[in-house]
Amino acid sequence: MANLRLKIPPLAQAGLCLIAMGLLDRYLPLLALPIPFRPLIAAVLIVLGGAVGVAGIVSFRREKTTVDPRFPEKAATLVVSGVYRYSRNPMYLAVLLILLGLALFFGSLAAFLPIPLFILSINRLQIEPEEEALEAVFGEGYRQYKEKVGRWFSGAANKGS
Repeated sequence: MANLRLKIPPLAQAGLCLIAMGLLDRYLPLLALPIPFRPLIAAVLIVLGGAVGVAGIVSFRREKTTVDPRFPEKAATLVVSGVYRYSRNPMYLAVLLILLGLALFFGSLAAFLPIPLFILSINRLQIEPEEEALEAVFGEGYRQYKEKVGRWFSGAANKGS
């Protein structure tokens, strides 16, 4: 698995997850989810995910650093403001929220089954190598940031920032 690190773009990983979700929902429709307002809740998750993702991209663009996840060592700036005060990985959090919304939209428990595999793969193949590269580039500044802000989500913004 080590040779796949930073090789499968996150959106490709999400696409594979989405395909698996759709296939499982269609051919193994386990336990329909009779949740009131299910389509509305799904839409809210999808829109929220989109907003978080756009906020992450805007923060990167504002700091004039790369958005390309394949080359984290090319980061010009350590972005710790905006949505990055709450999550070290808001773009991956955004994709996760969208996948959760889509699974809810599909409407069966089976559609949720691939999501833990997405989380595992994005952690191992993308986030861990990114963190290693960012620590090599930004050193102590990145280590301090990691102590303050969670990988996926931190409950409160950094105080004093």
